[in-house]
Amino acid sequence: MVCHQGIVKYDCSSTEEIYNRFTNFSDHQYFKSQRFWSVFADSKGVIWAGSVSEIFRFSDNQWQSFKLPFPEEVKGEFITKGTTWSITEDSKGNIWFSTNGYGAYKYDGHSFTQYTTADGLTDDSVDNIMEDSNEDMWFGTRYGGVSRYDGDTFTNYSKTNSIGNNEVCVIYEDSERNVWFSSEGYGVYRYDLSLAEGAENLLTNYSQEQGLGVKAVQAIFEDREGRLWVGGGGGLYRYVNSALPVQESNFINVTRAGPWN
Repeated sequence: MVCHQGIVKYDCSSTEEIYNRFTNFSDHQYFKSQRFWSVFADSKGVIWAGSVSEIFRFSDNQWQSFKLPFPEEVKGEFITKGTTWSITEDSKGNIWFSTNGYGAYKYDGHSFTQYTTADGLTDDSVDNIMEDSNEDMWFGTRYGGVSRYDGDTFTNYSKTNSIGNNEVCVIYEDSERNVWFSSEGYGVYRYDLSLAEGAENLLTNYSQEQGLGVKAVQAIFEDREGRLWVGGGGGLYRYVNSALPVQESNFINVTRAGPWN
């Protein structure tokens, strides 16, 4: 993906020279001067791309506009209420789209369901959507913190009741069934799915006091060896000593020189 020049596909299976492995779907030809902010491949092999004000779908070797049922006409060239930062698929095959002002949309292959603050969502500017291993949906928002949706009701975690800051741009579940999410200026929070709602240690914060020198966390990822990595404004850090209490040595800084093991 290239934000303002269309979308680029890289064929890693090709035996051609490297410069022939790239296919550029130019902005001018396909996308009507749209800037892109997200790309997602679903279980059926369909590629979805979220732009400034609409969705595009790549199927049968061509791009087509895929309109979300916004309540009004969306205009703008950089960021709008219809900007899609996150696209994901749940375990039932539904495709979810975030928006920057209209909450989230679920597409079941035939129709749309919109979720907004009127339904219990904590904020209509959604940055990230993720389904956890309990099949609950999580929504990280720009101004309202985090919402967890169990299919019936929303449970919200915000500055007013549980976390430090309402801007949440990344959510991730690790192999031990911990949901991690950022909170601008407060590092990350860990939500233990194995604990009952209301448990004392349901949410655990890791910030500078625990060795995490990144306040603005933008990426969380677990590798094949079970190591959790956190990155953003302030560098790259790895989570260690997970079996020990929250302490200064929970995270270590990883630089170009390591440590990588």
